[in-house]
Amino acid sequence: APFGTWLHASLMQSSVQGVRIPPIRKAGGIFLLVVLLTTSASSTLVLPTHSVSVLRGGMSSADINLLQDQEHVESRITDEHVEFFRKNGYTVIDNFFGESCAHALREEIEQLATQARLKPNKIQFMCKGQPCVFTKPNIFEGDMHDPSLRADSPVLSALFSSDALPLAISSCMPELRLALGTSARTVKVQVNNGFGACFPYHYDNPGRPNRRKVTCLLYLNPEWKEGDGGEIEILPFLEPPLRVAPLLDRLLLFASDAVLHRVLPSHVRRHCVTVWLDAEASAVNSDSDVTLSFSRTQVEEDIEGVGAALRNHPAARSVSRAVYADEYRESLIDCMRRPK
Repeated sequence: APFGTWLHASLMQSSVQGVRIPPIRKAGGIFLLVVLLTTSASSTLVLPTHSVSVLRGGMSSADINLLQDQEHVESRITDEHVEFFRKNGYTVIDNFFGESCAHALREEIEQLATQARLKPNKIQFMCKGQPCVFTKPNIFEGDMHDPSLRADSPVLSALFSSDALPLAISSCMPELRLALGTSARTVKVQVNNGFGACFPYHYDNPGRPNRRKVTCLLYLNPEWKEGDGGEIEILPFLEPPLRVAPLLDRLLLFASDAVLHRVLPSHVRRHCVTVWLDAEASAVNSDSDVTLSFSRTQVEEDIEGVGAALRNHPAARSVSRAVYADEYRESLIDCMRRPK
């Protein structure tokens, strides 16, 4: 009865940090979780101000220097954001870089897309022991490690080259032990053409040898409105899903190894930049992160405690595909469905 009361309360409609929480469809995963666990073994690049006066979207070279200023970036991350991240594994920060910067980033991404320099997004599965690669419809992206993309995109190049973001996050949350330098991060730009294009449920860090620790997702959609789709849906372990709207200059930070999420079907053109930050090798995917350590007695006597311990913890990856088998399958079908 106490667990039933807790589960019922957790499924009620609520909102937090401007995030909409829809009703969850079912809670059957908890019973499967019990079965699974009881049967398992006990440098900042500063552009000179004379080099560029005004860039796309009215952005000046002074704005780029601000984008690369650790103190400025850090000032956007409040104590409340840090507390929320530590408790929930994610946090939402609005008006992060400033409107002119957000518009300039969007215009550079749109120019790359118009020039057909972005590549179709692909997804890989194991089929009878062999890797099979499929192309997602209507989603195109570019990796800023490509120097040819950076050459024509000064604002994106500045974001890629600067350590301001990982330094700012590390200053606020030193326990993350983030690594520095361009080899310790991936910056990807993305255009979603709409027509229902989306991503299935996944973790950005599925396990070893991946070192991603924090995902920084910057949305660049000034005209987004309810019904346009393309929200990110976060699925906290054994809790109702949360949806975050892809609004202009909204930054979503979340734990790459602990937050199960998907992108809902988008019905309009959608732009974003994703920055994945690596941690030091010893600070990610430790033994306790990739293996379950609950005894049969713990599961049988304190399933609520086990569920709470796995919430926002990397070890939940070990059982998520079983607990959320239907959700994985349905989101994958949505992702690969061709527009009519």
